Amino acid sequence: MRKLWLVVAILGLSSCDKVAIQFATQTREMLDGYRKQLEAQVAEAEKHYLTYATLRVDSDMRRLGHERAALRDEVADKLAFAYAENAKKPSRIREELADFAAQEHKANLAAHRGAADRSRAYLEKIEQLRIEKDKIEAFAKLLASLTANNRCSATLRKSAVS
Repeated sequence: MRKLWLVVAILGLSSCDKVAIQFATQTREMLDGYRKQLEAQVAEAEKHYLTYATLRVDSDMRRLGHERAALRDEVADKLAFAYAENAKKPSRIREELADFAAQEHKANLAAHRGAADRSRAYLEKIEQLRIEKDKIEAFAKLLASLTANNRCSATLRKSAVS
């Protein structure tokens, strides 16, 4: 990006040079092509995020939900049997249920944080591509304003007539 600002500075200093204006026009055309490539990359990254990242998170959460439900059923059966057989005191069963609930909460929290971290990577890539595209658009507008400068166009026309 620093090189691009150097080009703008050179064009600004050379103000009405015909070669400089041609160079700015060609550079702007090149930047338009690059901008279109970045737009395609952003669209592809967004499509990929919406298609794969969200589906993966959904499937992971469903799978974890089924696993937790199976584990919950297993613990419930074990504790119900212990209660029915008077193998454990009711206070001990309540403590085990509280411990199980705390562990399940930690597991849910970790699963949601992991899903957010995986999504964040996709979103950061999309954001970086958008930033690059915005930089290119800004620079292309600057070059367009330099080449469309009326003072320079009038000076070039006068020199061409002479």
